[in-house]
Amino acid sequence: MFWKRLVGLLAGLLMALDLQAIPPLVVALDDNYPPYSFRDDQGHLVGLREDIWQLWSEVNQRPVVFVTGSWSTVLDAVRQGKADVVDTIFDTPSRHDQFRFGVVYANIPVRVYFDQRISGIKDARELHGFTIGVKTGDSCAVNLLNAGVTSLVYYREYSDLIRAAEQKTIRLFCMDEPPATFLLLKTKGGDRFNFTDPISTGAMTYAVLPEHEDLLRDLDEGFQRIPVNRITLLKGRWLGHRSFYTAHLSYLKIISVALVLSLVWIGLLLLWSKGLRMRVAQRTHDLVNALGELQQAHDAADEARENLLAVIDAIPDLLFEVDGEGRAVSYRTQNHALAHLIPPEKFLGKLIVDVVPPEVATIVLAAIQEARLKGTSHGQSICLIFNQLMIWFELSVGRKRTADEHLERYIILARDISERRMLAEELARHRNHLEELV
Repeated sequence: MFWKRLVGLLAGLLMALDLQAIPPLVVALDDNYPPYSFRDDQGHLVGLREDIWQLWSEVNQRPVVFVTGSWSTVLDAVRQGKADVVDTIFDTPSRHDQFRFGVVYANIPVRVYFDQRISGIKDARELHGFTIGVKTGDSCAVNLLNAGVTSLVYYREYSDLIRAAEQKTIRLFCMDEPPATFLLLKTKGGDRFNFTDPISTGAMTYAVLPEHEDLLRDLDEGFQRIPVNRITLLKGRWLGHRSFYTAHLSYLKIISVALVLSLVWIGLLLLWSKGLRMRVAQRTHDLVNALGELQQAHDAADEARENLLAVIDAIPDLLFEVDGEGRAVSYRTQNHALAHLIPPEKFLGKLIVDVVPPEVATIVLAAIQEARLKGTSHGQSICLIFNQLMIWFELSVGRKRTADEHLERYIILARDISERRMLAEELARHRNHLEELV
């Protein structure tokens, strides 16, 4: 037992010596920003952030000391290297060149507070012409200047700002909501001030100088090591706990409204159900009639389709479908002799210019162009040679209607006119022979 106590004392002594060897983390805090950081009646620094930094020190085994003062003072302390990190700072675009920011831990509404005798102020647009009190270095002043509100009076502390408002030196002032609520409630006559909707919402966090980004990573990692329940306990201590009734009041209201709405809904549902049954009966009768008509139309369409297929099958000609570039996309014929001479695999999916002689391709493409312009083309003739057999075709081309107006399709009907052409040539020879005899 003695040895265990001795080892414990030695371990505690070594830990204390290690802590003394580690340089303290210097944190700059505004000491007039309740309830996050402020001075109590005895002048001691207190607040949520002071407690959280002490907790950070305990968990990460590094001492923390504070540099405090007015907001402009603590900002200067960090800029001059007298502090490592500044807390309760808003992450704003105008500060990105000066600081690197940590994880946002609170979103703070920023409001304009004004004497209740003043009316018609809803947001920053109604502030032109008024003199507004602001704290030196506060982001609210930047927001007002960006909104074109230039008549600003600067005060060193929030408490100075509240004191000026209490003494009616100023009638309007801009302040973050948590310290405004805290200080106005402590001020005699603080209830005579109304406030606007938030003119902005500040992303509150901690920050370091750009050259100390390694320190920022250490700070972030250090906060991640703190158990969430310990942070929650500190927030409850400084930001308050709601009573059971208050905490659940919104849920009770929701449940009450839900019950009323449910009763109304049930009544409407019964009425709707009765009407629905009547409409269903009528719609069923109409649907039976519509289905009968649809079946008749379907039968007629099937009959028309069969008739069309029969007509197509009765045509001995070659039937091609090509796209706007002259590429064969489908093919059909009942002429088995021609089908043997022209197998589909030789031309389907290919351009006409790639499968027939150039002079033939020129004629076919000209017929397609005429169909593109006029809708149809007739009378063009081409000659193809298969296995030393010369076959003449007469072309008829028509443009096919498609659902997509940008998609071009053409139907080419190629009729074998070889015999007709041979007969014509034979007649021409006989005619010439008779003319020579005469």
